[in-house]
Amino acid sequence: MTHMQFKLRAISALLVLMMLLPGFVLAEGASTRLDPIPVTVPGENVVIRGSTELPEVLVRILRPNGTLLELDLLSKETLASGKTVSIPAAALEGTYQVSAGMGQDVVIVSFQVEAEDNGPAPTPTVSPSPSTSPSTSPSASPSTSPSTSPSTSPSTSPSTPPSESPSESPSEGTSDDSGSTAIPSPSLSPSPTVKPSEPADVAVRGAMNAAGAVTASVAEQTLKEALQKAGCRQIAVQVDAISGAKEYELSLPTAVLQSLTTGQSLLIKTELASVAVTTGMLEGLETAPTGNIALAIGKVDPSSLPAEAAQAAAGKPVIELSFRVNGQSVKWSGSPVPASITIPYPAPPSELAESHRIVVWYIADNGQTTPVPSSRYDSGAVTFETNHFSHYAVVYSPVSFSDTRDYPWAEKQIEALAARGIIEGTSQDSYTPAANIKRADYLHLLVKTLGLTAEFSGNFEDVSTTDYYYTTLGIAKKMGIAEGSEGNRFNPEAQISRQDMFTLTYRALFLTGAMEEKGTAADLHGFADAASVADYAADSIATLYKSKLLEGDGSRILPLSPATRAETAVLMHRIYQAHTD
Repeated sequence: MTHMQFKLRAISALLVLMMLLPGFVLAEGASTRLDPIPVTVPGENVVIRGSTELPEVLVRILRPNGTLLELDLLSKETLASGKTVSIPAAALEGTYQVSAGMGQDVVIVSFQVEAEDNGPAPTPTVSPSPSTSPSTSPSASPSTSPSTSPSTSPSTSPSTPPSESPSESPSEGTSDDSGSTAIPSPSLSPSPTVKPSEPADVAVRGAMNAAGAVTASVAEQTLKEALQKAGCRQIAVQVDAISGAKEYELSLPTAVLQSLTTGQSLLIKTELASVAVTTGMLEGLETAPTGNIALAIGKVDPSSLPAEAAQAAAGKPVIELSFRVNGQSVKWSGSPVPASITIPYPAPPSELAESHRIVVWYIADNGQTTPVPSSRYDSGAVTFETNHFSHYAVVYSPVSFSDTRDYPWAEKQIEALAARGIIEGTSQDSYTPAANIKRADYLHLLVKTLGLTAEFSGNFEDVSTTDYYYTTLGIAKKMGIAEGSEGNRFNPEAQISRQDMFTLTYRALFLTGAMEEKGTAADLHGFADAASVADYAADSIATLYKSKLLEGDGSRILPLSPATRAETAVLMHRIYQAHTD
């Protein structure tokens, strides 16, 4: 999935650049306008302000390397008053692209981020997009889990109110009848894939002190030559293992990290763990680095952890990750681009039989443990993504439910998701697999499964700050996955229809760049009940079907049926597997 995400992001960036080239003319009549944005410097703010005839617009800001800096859904009024966006202190210098609009009613503005002494900024450019009826965001209907395998699999969630019918999202680089090209939504910045078994492009050997700490460094010219030779791919930097080492610290030139382009990354490989580093990661640092920055990977004694973590991690690897500048640790948290980490772990045969239980726990400074949803075991190693550094432990989760044994087609999927904290039981020992799932619960699971994050200031009128799904629904609303019905209501406690679940699922996957091939209603003709699928849901369901994320019950889609918790778990597990491959 990572390769697909990079492909979509590159296509999106290319289309944006084409629109800014001389001679690339778009149709006239777009209603959306953006004010020019003056030059700024890292650490300062810019204001996105303009006008539109649309009720709301999707605003995207792309960094110079094509990765996503900001994604926000603004009302017409908010756009007119202005949206303030912070440029991180460690942000790339260069030309940033801002697009605002819906469908093909989109305008693009460029602005420059430069060092304070770099002189005046170039004149911003504005490119309106062709005017067409804006595509509306789908209603708040959550997606549904497919009826999964055997005939034992129950049908899914109830239908949602017709007023909430969402409209389909545009496909990648689609064209309208006039021949104009619509800009696809840029994907969220993915983490690079960690491939610890590949040979190193750069090998370094450090020196170990009496405490077992190994320090090493890579020259700027060495990395530049390796990256130039590699082109748009990941290069491996291998720090040689030294017997008795408890920590490896590799010093890297900040300038090289900031110059990495789309598709480029550094895979720092040590015997303790491997970490993939990209330029966007530096924006998560609390202090902008200058000169060199060091990545430290340390070994932690499980017995030094709080009791729960110490017991679970006994005999297994535990690592501590940190960035350092001038020998001092610098907090890295909330990065827009996650780090991808691999920890070698030769699991014993007793655990290999149920490897879906092998996960990673994040251990906070106060000792609290949290399963990492993206963690997965494969070929003697555990890989996961994170946007903050701390302590991480490999564990074998014993979580299970007594009432899932009659659902063999869903039991392992339920256990795997529960081990990662994605789903929870209805009690400590029960999952209640046959129960229908609520709208809020499904969207809550979808956001957690995909690991989506976003800052938001408002939520649905019928969602309270005390609700456990308040944050996840706020994220979904902010990202445009769900909008709700009249009066900004989501009906969180109502059951959800399968077709609404599928529609929300498609929208979430589309926004993360995970949908490459788009289906149409014609692809559903093999199902006996295809005619009962709502128009707003047909293409979404067809796309998920072509992607093998849903199956129906063999001959029917059951679009208006309610989804059970068991079926939901199976769909979430399919999404989890596709998203983490």
